[in-house]
This record gives sequence, C-alpha cells and structure tokens, in this order.
Amino acid sequence: MDEEKADGQSANSSSQTSLLYSSLMDFSEGRSTVVSMCNVSLADITAPSPEAALAPALLYQEPLLSDSTVNQPSEQIDGKRTAPSSSTPAETFSSDKEENSKTYDSSDKLKNKSIPENWIRNKLKTARLTGSEFINEKGDVIPARKTGNSCSCKMNCLKKTTNEEKESMIKLFNSLQTKDAQDNYLQKLIVCRSPAQRKSKVNKVVRKHSFYYYIAPRGNKGFKVCKSAFCDYYGITVSRVDRICVLLSNGKEPEDLRGKGESANTVPDRVCWSVWDHISSFTPSKAYIPGKKTPILYLDAKLNVKKMYKMYSESSHQSVSYNFYRRYFLEHFNLTFGVPKSCITMLNDSE
Repeated sequence: MDEEKADGQSANSSSQTSLLYSSLMDFSEGRSTVVSMCNVSLADITAPSPEAALAPALLYQEPLLSDSTVNQPSEQIDGKRTAPSSSTPAETFSSDKEENSKTYDSSDKLKNKSIPENWIRNKLKTARLTGSEFINEKGDVIPARKTGNSCSCKMNCLKKTTNEEKESMIKLFNSLQTKDAQDNYLQKLIVCRSPAQRKSKVNKVVRKHSFYYYIAPRGNKGFKVCKSAFCDYYGITVSRVDRICVLLSNGKEPEDLRGKGESANTVPDRVCWSVWDHISSFTPSKAYIPGKKTPILYLDAKLNVKKMYKMYSESSHQSVSYNFYRRYFLEHFNLTFGVPKSCITMLNDSE
C-alpha cells in the first residue's frame, strides 16, 4: 500500500514538473523579444529539475518595464530639468528643414507648447468680439453688449420691436465669429443712394451720398430706422457705422486691418531658422522600449540646454536670449539628454 502511494506521489510530481515546464516554454515564446534583447537564448532554458525550471520563471516574475517607468515626466541631469521623453517620438532626425518640419509637428507631445487661445490678449479679443463683459488692460470693466436707448426721433424706432426681438437680433450679431463677418452683416442692412434733392449753397460742402438703415427682426420683413436706432439695436458705436458707410460708398467690403503689422514679440524667421539649424546639428541616438515601435531620441548626457545655448552664442551672429532658445528647443524638438531611465532599467534587469 505504501509503495502505491509513493508511486502515485512520484507520478504526480513528474506531471507537475512537466506542466510547469510546458507553461514556461509558452511564456518564453510570448516574450521572445525581451529574451533576445536580454541576450538569453531559448536553448539555454531547460528543466532537468523543478528547481532549475523555476529559476527562469523567477527572472521574469515581474515585468521589465512598468507604466511608471515608461512615462517618466522628465529627467534630472546636472541639476537641470530636461525635456520629457515622448512615447511617440520622431523616427528620423535630419538637419533638412522640410524633413524636420514634417517630423516635429504639433501632434508630438512636447513640453510647454504655446496655446494662443489661452493668451490674455486673445481672450480680450474674443470677449470684445462676442460682446461679453471683460476687464481691459487698464483694469476697467467693459460691460456686455446690449441694446441702447439713445434714439429720440419722431419715428420711435425702438418701439417698433419687442424685447424678445431685440434680444434675438443682438444674439445673432454676437454669434458671428469674426469682425469681418459682423461688418459685412451690417453693410447689407445699409443702402447708399445719391441725394434726392440738392440745394445750391455757396462755400458749403455738398453731400455726395445718403444712407438709409434697415433692420429685419421678423425675417424678410424689414423697416427703416434712424442711424442712432441702428446703432442701439446692435450695441455698436457710430464711428463703426461711419467706417462701413465710407467703404460702401467706395464699393468695397469691410476688411479688418488690425494686427497686420509685425508684433513686437515676434522673433524674425531668420533667427528661428538659425536656432533650428544649430539644434539639428546635434546627432541624436536611438533607444528602444519593449512594446514600442518608435524609438526615443536622446543626446549625450554631458550636454544640456544651457551648454547648447553657449555653443550657439559663440558660433552664431544671430543674438537670442536663453529663454527663447530653451523654449524653442522644448516646443520643436522631442529630445532628451542621456539614455532614458526605462532603457537603463531594461539593461540592468538583463544583466
């Protein structure tokens, strides 16, 4: 009876060893990429005994890379914070301008990418365009655009519409996305004609055109109003209407000419290309992470942005500040300094 139990235990132990070995081989085939990167041959993984079979399993008990290791936000080199290593870096790096312009596009997850929509001056422009209440550069509160009540003519222009119609008219006007669209909308409601009757006056300026203003709160059925009421209905100034009338008399459409000049904050293109060429002159190395098809590009660990800027200042005639050089590096180049920590972890585990 004891011999049968011993034989059963031996057979059970043998079957467990065989099952463990087969599962290990299936696991090894699935991780063949990591095994090859760690210089471990599949032929070396044998199971002469349960203890020997468990040894490779202990090697791969934990993943070589974790999410916290791959998604390192930044690296500290010489006490300086460097650019983050993107999970989808560029596959190629060339000093050619066209290739680099295609490689480093806005879809790359680069640090400190500027967002013009969040600039204070652009927020003020949007608020002024949509008629919202805002605080200007001087700290004054500018009220929201609303219907005025300056008309006091005998036609009683403001009494021809209800409050709901007034709100719908100004809401429609505020919904137009650009100032050109708003001015074109207003110009279509103004009619320019020659004066119906002229009087001979000596040394007097003769009016060349007469303007008539209309509103259409009920669709196609519109009616004429005075100039003051026209400004009140849409919450606009008289000078804005005068500008539209001058353009209408000359047969031109309104065009917003603001912001056409070069901004004082703009850096010339030749300076930007000079910085681009200098950063592109550094040839990066590639590092691969298991499970990622695209490599991570990194420069020598002895480099940093401050050293690169010093080299640029000594070799280039285009003078730029360090803040601009660093911001340009972070916004247009997906590079880091030194081998990424995720790849260092992989090499240490393989050893």
